[in-house]
Amino acid sequence: MATAVPQSIDDVQDRIIREMNTLGDRLDRYEYLIGLGRELESPEGVRREEYQVPGCQSRVWIRAEVQDGLLRLAADSDALITRGIVALLLRVLDGHPPAEVRDAQLYFLDETGLRAHLSPSRANGLGAMVEEIRMHARTWG
Repeated sequence: MATAVPQSIDDVQDRIIREMNTLGDRLDRYEYLIGLGRELESPEGVRREEYQVPGCQSRVWIRAEVQDGLLRLAADSDALITRGIVALLLRVLDGHPPAEVRDAQLYFLDETGLRAHLSPSRANGLGAMVEEIRMHARTWG
């Protein structure tokens, strides 16, 4: 039996771009994010002060650790749209070597219009989430 080859960060980003390009207007994209937020499992123990990301309008928690040489991420938020954004970031970055996560160009945020359609406070929160993940990746990679 063949072992599945993990998708690269860029492969996952390209897939997200294709998915989001099938959506209509901004409202459809928000509904997509809300759906992702509802599907995101809230890992036990992640909603702790030490994992809270500063600079986000809503509360966001990101826990990172390295297992078998891969950055493993768990996250949650108290706002559904933000949870959806967190779910996308986890989909792209979780399970890759820290150096790859650190160096990844997250072009899907612009190519999907996601960054452009966020309110200024949500865009700042997105930047804070990305920087938090990169900080963890720099620590281990």
